[in-house]
Amino acid sequence: MTHRANRYRLDLELATSDLLELEAAIADAYAKATDFRRIIELCRPGELLHSAAYSWAEPVREVIRHQALNALFHVAHTAEDTMAVEALQVAVRLDPYAEQIYQHLIRRHTDAGRPDAAIAIYRQLRARLAEIDAEPTNETEALLPIPRSRPRR
Repeated sequence: MTHRANRYRLDLELATSDLLELEAAIADAYAKATDFRRIIELCRPGELLHSAAYSWAEPVREVIRHQALNALFHVAHTAEDTMAVEALQVAVRLDPYAEQIYQHLIRRHTDAGRPDAAIAIYRQLRARLAEIDAEPTNETEALLPIPRSRPRR
């Protein structure tokens, strides 16, 4: 805290928050074209500003959540497979009912030859959507790997 002209002000050089760290990491990642690893790590715990139970925090939390999701989607589209999947899994934590994220994960796993992982993600989506009395769309179901029958001998 600094004190000037009978006012107290938070010194941002001495204080930090997950929000400030994430905003800086997003700006740095785009500016320097880094690997976005820091964004993934900062988003991993889930809800941003989780310890701030103030009414002002919700709109701020929502804006930064959208920025983080955009950065995570950027990673998913540009990174190698392992980091892309990790980024999408973190995105699911930030937006657990967004079917589009699960679709990306299913595609990634299917394209990489991991049909069991794709089906597990689909089941996770079904369970999550059941919480809000919804079901996966036909578009999502069309992404599922088709079981191949084994050739007869």
